[in-house]
Parts: sequence; C-alpha cells; structure tokens
Amino acid sequence: MKTTVNVSGSDAHAIVVGIGNYQHPGVSALNFTRADAQAINDFLADPKHLGLPRENIQLLLDDRATLVNLKRAISGWLAKRTTPESTVLVFFAGHGGQEADRTGHDPDSKVSYLLPWDADPDDLFSTALANDDFNKLLRLIKARRTVVFLDACHSGGVARQGARDLGVASLPTFERLAEGEGRVVISAAKPNQRSWEDASLGHGIFTHHLLEAFRGKADHDDDGYVSIQDAVQYLQRQVPQTVRRLGKEPQDPYLVSEGSGEILIAVDPEKIAQRVRELDVNERLRQEQLKQRCAQVEKLWSDGRLKDTEFVEAMNLLKKPTEAFDRSEKLLADNLDALLRGGISVDIYIANRRFIRGETGHVVKPEPQTKFCTRCGKPGSPGNRFCVHCGASLG
Repeated sequence: MKTTVNVSGSDAHAIVVGIGNYQHPGVSALNFTRADAQAINDFLADPKHLGLPRENIQLLLDDRATLVNLKRAISGWLAKRTTPESTVLVFFAGHGGQEADRTGHDPDSKVSYLLPWDADPDDLFSTALANDDFNKLLRLIKARRTVVFLDACHSGGVARQGARDLGVASLPTFERLAEGEGRVVISAAKPNQRSWEDASLGHGIFTHHLLEAFRGKADHDDDGYVSIQDAVQYLQRQVPQTVRRLGKEPQDPYLVSEGSGEILIAVDPEKIAQRVRELDVNERLRQEQLKQRCAQVEKLWSDGRLKDTEFVEAMNLLKKPTEAFDRSEKLLADNLDALLRGGISVDIYIANRRFIRGETGHVVKPEPQTKFCTRCGKPGSPGNRFCVHCGASLG
C-alpha cells in the first residue's frame, strides 16, 4: 500500500547545488546552473509553497560546492539532522562526466561522476564524486525518503555549448543511485542523452519545467498538491516538447524509484484552503438535499402511500454511499430519484420497485409528461411538438 508523505515541515531537509564557473579551465562554463539552484532553494523556503526553514536547506553555489564540501554536507550536516521519519531532497545542477574504470570493478568498465567545482577533467577519479560514492553517502542518511534531482548528464563525446556533460552513462548508473528504501532519483535526461540549458528560459530546460511543475502546473486534479509522480509525468511531457521547439537533440527525463510511496513534493496552501472551503459548502448542500429527500419519503409514508418496507428501503438507499451500491440498488436508487423529482407517480415507483426486486415480470412505463406552449401556456396534445392553438413550440 502506498503511503503519502508531505515534505513540508521541520523534518524535511535539502541540499541544493549549482555550479556554473568551474575552477579548471578545461571544464566549460554553464550559464544557468546558479539560477537553477537559487530558484529551487527559494521555492523550497517559500512559505506560500513548502516553507522549509532556511536552516534546513544548505545551498552550495560554485566555489562553495567543492568535493569536500559536498561530502561533508551529506555525511555530516545532513546525516546528523535527519531521523527515520525525515524526507531529504538533493538537487544538483552542473556537469556530469565519465572516464574508464581504474579499479576494474565496474561491470561497464566506465565510471560516471558528478563534477564538483574543483574537479579536474583529467583525473575525475581523484577529484569528482563517483555515482557509487554518492550512493554510499546517501546511505549514511537515516531518512527513509530521499529524492534526488540531477540536472546533469553523461553523454558521449565532447561537451557542446549549452550541454551539461563531459563524457557516456549506461542504465545501471541511475539504478544504483536509486537503491535503498524510499529512494527516488529523477535525472534530467536518459542515459546517452544531453541535458540542455537555454538563454530564452534562463534555466536548464529540465529545471525550468521542474519549477513549473512545483508551482502547480503538474497539479492535474487541481487539489493543491503535487506528488513526485505528478512532477515526473509533467516533465516527461514538457521537456521533450521544449527541446524539439528549441532545435536541440532529444532529452527525456528519467525516473528510478524504489519503495518511495507517493511523496508530495509541492503544496499550495491557498488552493488547498479554497478546496476545503468548497468541499465544506458542497457537503452542506449535500446534507441539506439529503434532509429534504428524507422528508419527502417520510411524507409519502405518513400519508400511507408507501408501506413500512418500502419506506425503510428508500431511507436506507438515500443514506448509503452511491459507490457502495450493487446493481439492483443502483436501479432502485434511480427509480427513487425519479419519484422524488416528480418524474413518476408513486404507483409507477412501486410497480418498478417490484420488478427490480423480481416480484413482477414487467415494468410500468412512466406516463408521458404534459408539455405546455411556450407562448400561450396552454397544454399541448400528446405526441405533438407544436401548440395546436398558436403554433409555438411546446416546452
């Protein structure tokens, strides 16, 4: 059974990383990773949305996002603050890279990395964060729910302008990151694809649409909540469309999840409050309508037009949830509704009820309702569509 978890509150924590200007001249600059990270940070702290306390978010931009600081943020700061009931969010916008496996342990003979600010592209083994090491760090966190957003990629070839890659990732790269209870990894692109940024958006394409999803565009049922699943479905629709529109190579967001349940990643308190008010109004209207319909049935019973068994059955139908009806109860309820709306007489209701319950072999058809002229108001003749007195249509 899936559990629903809201990330807002004092027991949710986040590490947000954005690296654009790398220390090593051999690592190409990225234009919008800082903007990506800052926007995610602001959203998480916004009281109109999640409202995480500022002290529960660690923002690492450019030269603050060194390899040592990234490791300390996870193994030290985050590991000490979390409990088994915590929810953890990790966002990384920057370069990804890959090089040959020096240890001979990787089944693909390649190792994929996230590049910190001080990474050396000629020695990623010593200076970058291998995905397996990243996974080990995440295992130090006590939280049962961890959501990782990676707006980086590991495509083959030389990095192109606007692409967040330095080198080719195979499928297990992301699957290994998602190991463990309650782990969700959302990558900006599938293996062997690039993750693009664009000046017209001022963000990475993935993060641009991720922010849209968080701010409500992924709220498909308009209830004020956005789950991880809602966000991923929105990303998988919108990112490829934008990439095609901007004339770039394909990019498809990629999700790996294990036992995460349905984690609510964004909330709109104002919309939720409005929805509650609407539900309260609708419930009051429903209760008032139920009261009126019960009074109608009681009047028919007190006038002797319904027998005791017919009265009890009708009252039970009125009070039973419609989703709990079986087939015969649905037919009985429709028959009762027609009676209370004035569509059929009591005699027809009783005859139909007996047929539905198998007590008679036929159903009595409702008498045709008399229609009146829309102009002169006189009753029309059965079967006619127009008034025989003035020729106007019958209502």
